[in-house]
Amino acid sequence: MLPPTPRLPEARALVEMDRYFVLHAPRQTGKTTILGDFTADQIPELYDQHTEATGQEFTKDAVNRVFDLTQGQPWLVNALAHEITIRMGVTGTIGDGQVEQAKERLIRARATHLDSLAARVHEPRVKRVLEPIVAGTIPRMDDSIDDDVSYVHDLGLIRATMDLEIANPIYREVLLRVLGDRTARLVKADPRSFVLPDGRFDLPRLLEEFVVFWREHGEVIIQQEGYHEAACQIILMAYLHRLVNGGGYLDREYAAGTKRLDVLVRWP
Repeated sequence: MLPPTPRLPEARALVEMDRYFVLHAPRQTGKTTILGDFTADQIPELYDQHTEATGQEFTKDAVNRVFDLTQGQPWLVNALAHEITIRMGVTGTIGDGQVEQAKERLIRARATHLDSLAARVHEPRVKRVLEPIVAGTIPRMDDSIDDDVSYVHDLGLIRATMDLEIANPIYREVLLRVLGDRTARLVKADPRSFVLPDGRFDLPRLLEEFVVFWREHGEVIIQQEGYHEAACQIILMAYLHRLVNGGGYLDREYAAGTKRLDVLVRWP
């Protein structure tokens, strides 16, 4: 029989990330295994159960947006629906706008699952995998990297062990917000001052202001940043988030080996 104690830290991590369920069998007290992600076809089937019970429908755009944001992660799929129907109290047909609001509320509230994710990012073995993903660089290929990648994949933080990218857009956003918290506190500019009289967002001015911010604080923040290799990306994202997310949205894409971080600013 294999000794169970070496696996206990990983088991505890999976429990905290809600990445498990228990199977009871006649001759066993229970087995624990990872709960797989929903497919794009399974999410509407799941939400149809709510519609059958209450008459409240999710539009096709809403369901598609849930899959885009979660990539089928079970806790996130259920949490978004719960946030919309219970906590937000939406009574009519649910559209993609409500899904976007629910996503933002979950992230800001640091729900238990997302808080567990945030607590993991500074673990050395997690950092060794996530830092090159954020920086867009190639991870160090030492003897421990395969075990580290498998561990981070088991936590559900990355999509696959071969292609190193964050598992879903919500996790991508949570990761950068957690890493950029200290930088965001240094941003003193008023987000409302970047809104033009016609309602558009003054992105050119924001980038000019960021250059000033970088000259004043960049060197100090880089020295203090735990994810030193990805410090520049983290600082820029924290600055953008602080000033854009009050009335708009930031969509980010990044992965190991791409040598870039793609950002889309959406302003109503």
